[in-house]
Amino acid sequence: MPLSVSPEEFVDSITDEEQEMRQAYNLTLEQLNWRRWCIENKCGRDPDEFRKEYPGNDSEGWLLSGRPRFDRKKLQQMLLAAGDPAFHGYLTSTTENVLGVKPEANDKGYVRIWTLPKLNRRYCIGADVAEGLEKGDFSCGHVYDWDDMSLCAEWHGHIDPDLFADELANLGVLYTRALIACEDNNHGGTTNRRLRRLNYPHLYYRQELDDRVRRRIQKLGWLTNVASRLIMIDDLAALIRQGFSCPSKQTIEEMMSFVVKPDGKAEPEESCHDDRVIASAIAVAARKTWGISRYYPN
Repeated sequence: MPLSVSPEEFVDSITDEEQEMRQAYNLTLEQLNWRRWCIENKCGRDPDEFRKEYPGNDSEGWLLSGRPRFDRKKLQQMLLAAGDPAFHGYLTSTTENVLGVKPEANDKGYVRIWTLPKLNRRYCIGADVAEGLEKGDFSCGHVYDWDDMSLCAEWHGHIDPDLFADELANLGVLYTRALIACEDNNHGGTTNRRLRRLNYPHLYYRQELDDRVRRRIQKLGWLTNVASRLIMIDDLAALIRQGFSCPSKQTIEEMMSFVVKPDGKAEPEESCHDDRVIASAIAVAARKTWGISRYYPN
């Protein structure tokens, strides 16, 4: 739509959101002007209605039947900044190098890395375990920087629970022996036991009250129940509101499809997955509840 003011005057009126869209999609001023007109005259002055009717990407067109659980505006900003990984492929154990892990580039691989590991950084891995069926849910492991909680890497795919432990161990070794917090529910118990047999050095242990002996005991893995699920989703929502680096488009899209249903439960929309959301939430919760003095006793 042609401008009704000078280009200089229009540029001065551009909002932060419009500037982000302009950079992400290489929009002209005339295109932004049409967007303004359309929101004002055809969408009831509601930018969210515009996104549904005229989606700028494949996620904006989703019509959600529930209330979005996470801040949609922040997620939109994160989606515009998302990018391709620096590495896509597999990680295999090896004796050829000091790390003990060998990356093999492959477009069909389960590992995607956006930020390479640094020796002076600490990392935390949250893992959601599935049964491993070809058409079932996915297993997912998310690597987060311990200090700024930016998403660095991801393992995502179908695999048997015991073999997933080997993949998590390779990922953890690559990221300076990161703390692995693997969900202990259902098939996660198999993954956790395998990680312990592999003698992986930094595993998450939760504390539980044993009624028989009236003292706290340590148990391996993160246990998701009604109470802990509410808290970890709340903590992830707080992280999203504060803003953090998440270059994974697929992760952001899963967060966008996470809604509050009429019964009050936060879960993915029908036909959508939540493995990336749960893996991220576990990483956030594990970092919050794991004492640094126990993680690095020296």
